Amino acid sequence: MTKLRLLNAYLTERLMVAVREILEVVEGTVSEFQEEAARTHRENESLRRRLREVGYDTEADWPGVTHEMSPAEQRHYEQEWSCSLKKDTELTVNEDKQVLSEQQRARHREELCCPNVVQQEEESGRKQCGRWTHVTA
Repeated sequence: MTKLRLLNAYLTERLMVAVREILEVVEGTVSEFQEEAARTHRENESLRRRLREVGYDTEADWPGVTHEMSPAEQRHYEQEWSCSLKKDTELTVNEDKQVLSEQQRARHREELCCPNVVQQEEESGRKQCGRWTHVTA
C-alpha cells in the first residue's frame, strides 16, 4: 500500500478507537445521571413519607406539587433511555464499519481497474492506469 493509504488506514483506526472511548465515557455519564436521578427520587419519596408521618399531605398542602412517576413508570422510562443509548451506540459502530467496507471496496475496484498497481506502487511510488499517471505520497 502507499504511504497515503497507510496513513488513511491508521487515521481511520485511531478515529474509531476514539469514537468508542467517547461512547464509553458518555454511557458511563448517562448511567451516573440515571443512578443520581433514582437516588433523588428515593430521597423525595422518603421525605414525603416523613412529612405524612408528621401530618402534612404533600398533595393537598402544597398546591404546586404534582404527582411523581411510580417506580414502575420510572423503570420503564429508564429502560427506554438505556435502549435508545444502546441503539445510538450500535448505529455509530455500524457506520464506522460501513466506512471501512466502502474504503475496502474502493481499493478492490482500483485493483480490478489496474491489476499491476500494487506492484508498481511499491516499486516506484507512482500509479499508472490507462493513460493517467497518479503520483502518490
